Amino acid sequence: KYIAPAYMIQFSKTEEALGKEDYKQVSKAEYKYKYFIEDEDKELIEQIKKVELDILRKFQEVCNKHGIKWFLMYGSILGAVRYGGVLKGDDDIDVALPRADYDKLMSVAEEEFKENYFMQTPYNDNCFFGGYAKLRRRDTTALDPVNWWVDCCEGIGIDIFPLDYGYSNVNKQKKKEKKICFYQRLLYAKAYGYYPDFKDMKLLKWKTYKYIGKMFTREQLARKLETELKAGKGRKSPFGIFAH
Repeated sequence: KYIAPAYMIQFSKTEEALGKEDYKQVSKAEYKYKYFIEDEDKELIEQIKKVELDILRKFQEVCNKHGIKWFLMYGSILGAVRYGGVLKGDDDIDVALPRADYDKLMSVAEEEFKENYFMQTPYNDNCFFGGYAKLRRRDTTALDPVNWWVDCCEGIGIDIFPLDYGYSNVNKQKKKEKKICFYQRLLYAKAYGYYPDFKDMKLLKWKTYKYIGKMFTREQLARKLETELKAGKGRKSPFGIFAH
C-alpha cells in the first residue's frame, strides 16, 4: 500500500507477484499506470470536498467584498461546467487570478482570513509551492509526504495561482522560464534541503542549489521569483500560469 495525501490507494500487484528484479525496473509512474489503482476511502474524499467547498465559499466572499476577479481552473472548471460541482475522482480545487487581482488578494489576506482560515505563502510559512498560494483550514489535516519534516501548516486547502504575461519574443520567453525555474529550485532547496536529491535534480546539482540557497533568505528568494513571474510585455504576449 502507498500512502497518498488525504487517502490511501492499493496496487493490484505486489513486489512479490512481479518479482524483485522486474519490480526494481518499473518506475513509480509506470507502475502507477500499468496496474490498477482504487480509492479505499471514498467517504473521506467526500468529506475533504466539503471542506474545500467551504474554503472556496470563504474565498469567493472575500473576493466579492473587494471586487477581485477570479476563475476556476483545470478540473475545477470542468466539474463546474459538466456536473455543477466537483469532478468525480477529483480531490482538490484550483483557482487563478490576474496578477493585479492576485496581489490585491494577498494584500488583504491577513485581515480577511482569520481564525481557522490561513492564506499560506512562502512569505509567512516555511513552505514552497512554486510562486502561488494555498488557502487552508487550520482545523483540518492533509499531510503531504514531502512536508513531513517541514514545520508548516498542513490543513486541507485550495490552490490559488497568479495569471501573468510572458514575452512574444521566443528567446525572451525562454529566458523568463529559465529564471523562474532557477529561483523555484533555490526555494525547493531552502524548504527541502534534507533530501539527498529532489525531483529531477541528482546529488551534485541538488547540492549546488542548496549551497547557493544558503546565501539568501526564503523571503528574498520568494521576492526574486515573484519579480520574474511578473516580467512580461502585456496584451499580445503569452498569458497564463507560469508558477508551474
